[in-house]
Amino acid sequence: MGDDHDRDKGWLRRSVEPAISPFDPKHVYFVRVNEAAEITGLPPSLIRKSFIAEAKRPRNVPAPPPHMRIGRAVYIIRDQLPAWLATLVDGSPKSDPVQPKRRRTATQARVKG
Repeated sequence: MGDDHDRDKGWLRRSVEPAISPFDPKHVYFVRVNEAAEITGLPPSLIRKSFIAEAKRPRNVPAPPPHMRIGRAVYIIRDQLPAWLATLVDGSPKSDPVQPKRRRTATQARVKG
């Protein structure tokens, strides 16, 4: 009977061990946009704009960071933020500056054409 009692105590001891707190910063895996902005140093508006559909996204806005969508909420994966930030700094292609379109004046149109 003594053996059964010791086994029960061991089970009790294992069950009372402290669990990982979801609020402990070392164990947080997902962050929201504002927290990701603090970690990366980028403005929150830029990170928010990166989630726009690619066809509608402005040219100067990067692709979104690794994330998960749960409903309408966006959760950014914290561990992958430094790698995403490195691709923005190192691997982003230099875009050509956009040249404004020049309209031909009426005189130029008559002369050329």
